[in-house]
Amino acid sequence: MVTDEYLTVAEVAARLKLRVKTVRNRMYDGTWRRGEHWFSQPGISPRFKWSVLVRWLEGGADEQGKNDGLAYGPDIPRDRPRRLRVDRDRREVRTFLDHLVRERGVSRSTHGV
Repeated sequence: MVTDEYLTVAEVAARLKLRVKTVRNRMYDGTWRRGEHWFSQPGISPRFKWSVLVRWLEGGADEQGKNDGLAYGPDIPRDRPRRLRVDRDRREVRTFLDHLVRERGVSRSTHGV
């Protein structure tokens, strides 16, 4: 069986039965590292080396989870800190209960917060 050694994102997605977005996510989270699993030159979309992907797939956990070779540089933050909605809701409940305490003299401890 003859296989193309270098594949596009769409071809990798088709061969591994993944969505294109999943392939790109693995590129950018460092699961598949630039210069090892995939390569890119100006004017050419990223290309994956199929033999390296097969080795990664068969290697299992040994190859996964390394953070070097990410698609973005070290000066770009990975995630923006986000406040959970739960935190905002709790803050709103506390503000409301504080208002009740001030206005009506109701104890906060009776509400379980």
